[in-house]
Amino acid sequence: MYKSRASRELIAASEETLTDCLYHNPVTLADVEALIPALSRNYKLLNRLSTNIGLYHARRHIPPPALESMLTHIFTHDDYKYSLFPRTTAQIERFEHEHAEYQLRLLTPLQRKSKQKDEAFQRRKAAAKVHRAADHIRMSIPPRYGTKSAHSFLPDGCSSIANIITEVDGMKWTQALHVIRAPWYMLMLNRAPIQCC
Repeated sequence: MYKSRASRELIAASEETLTDCLYHNPVTLADVEALIPALSRNYKLLNRLSTNIGLYHARRHIPPPALESMLTHIFTHDDYKYSLFPRTTAQIERFEHEHAEYQLRLLTPLQRKSKQKDEAFQRRKAAAKVHRAADHIRMSIPPRYGTKSAHSFLPDGCSSIANIITEVDGMKWTQALHVIRAPWYMLMLNRAPIQCC
């Protein structure tokens, strides 16, 4: 399509104005909804938009519910060729990481050491909680379901089919045992149903 010189200059001026606006102001959901379908092929503006979302979210100008709505809109209206969604999520992670490092640099050495100790303690606490939950699940396994035969087809680290079901589906052992006892599941395994205790 032929464009006159005046229209090209007008388009360039409006793009420059929009880029400047994206540089200085946080976007809203309405802005994202207006920009994404209309300018989905303008790489410069989409790059500026993803940077804007990441930067202003890290500065807490874009609240998490609005960010989620923006990412949902971007994901559903994204052009695979320009891949705005992965760029936006990468920018969010980048600026959150930079913001956390900046906040850490503002602390005194004693505060920084205390914060790092607290974060390490919280990580150890969360890992211990996961380990206790796994131990509790293992202890609740009835002995006949927890043994693995020598000619088993189960992957390493899994001692039974119930173990696989609880790990993958997040079920409790009682739920997994109901699934295992189901006739359709036994037909799939080509075995007779396990009798209830």
